Amino acid sequence: LWDVRKTVLVNELEGHEKMPTGVVFAPDGHVYSCSEDGTVRVWDAKKGKKVRAWRAHQTGSVKHLAISANGKVLATAGSDKTVRVWEAETGTEVCTLVGHRGEVNVVAVSKDGAMVASGGDDNMVKMWTIEGRGDQTMTGHSDVVKGLAFLPPIQPLTN
Repeated sequence: LWDVRKTVLVNELEGHEKMPTGVVFAPDGHVYSCSEDGTVRVWDAKKGKKVRAWRAHQTGSVKHLAISANGKVLATAGSDKTVRVWEAETGTEVCTLVGHRGEVNVVAVSKDGAMVASGGDDNMVKMWTIEGRGDQTMTGHSDVVKGLAFLPPIQPLTN
């Protein structure tokens, strides 16, 4: 972790057995990282110490992760073609979302934590509720999907 204002290294987060593939900062000050080793690790950013870790995808790597704005919902994208949703505070799995036909490269969590979006090697974007119901598939991409984001809510104009 770097202090970008001072351009000084603050802490090194060491512990993944293979290459890290994603990092997110939670509102509570923790850092979540994922790796090709299939794990998610939670770190105390100030101390640079691991708080907890768990195997997020049983086979293959965790390719990406995202956390809700309130820090309660964590989603992971796996090379096992699944998206997994977790209670961020405990690492307890909420659900496994199945439907991609290739590796899942990227996930995003809506601001309120109610929806998860995923994109993958199958050229699809899928939208899910965190309960795993009501998924929608958006096709039309001519290549793999490696990035996506939720648009902030649009406020109506008033005068």
